[in-house]
Amino acid sequence: MHVAVVEADLRNPGAIVGSRPLGELVDFNEPVAVLLVAVLHFVKDAEDPYGIVATLRSAMAPGSFLVISHVTQDGVSGEEYAGGVSVYEKASAPVIPRRHGEVLKFFDGMDLVDPGVVNISQWRGDGPPMRQLIYGGVACQW
Repeated sequence: MHVAVVEADLRNPGAIVGSRPLGELVDFNEPVAVLLVAVLHFVKDAEDPYGIVATLRSAMAPGSFLVISHVTQDGVSGEEYAGGVSVYEKASAPVIPRRHGEVLKFFDGMDLVDPGVVNISQWRGDGPPMRQLIYGGVACQW
């Protein structure tokens, strides 16, 4: 098994993609999978989360996949939203819930795998219905 450890900050994706340990392990001329699971909702709008994803996508060869899960505020009352956000006020990074359209935007120009960007409990349609607190999606870059 080959493993690379890259000490970098997601807010500087160029340092990740250009890191020597990753370059020695991953051939970006071949399809890869980029997993941004439970992380983008800790990136503030001012830190350009869409630019971060675009930089990572620019390194991905055709046939690569992007996987994202993201906390949402859709279907949450104002009181619940304020309570949830307040939990992270003293954390090292605040939580930034995004709406469906905002999460979908991370996949612009890619081919979404069915069922698209949906509540993760409904990814394959066989899970019990749950409140929409986390969206998930997978897309292929051609």
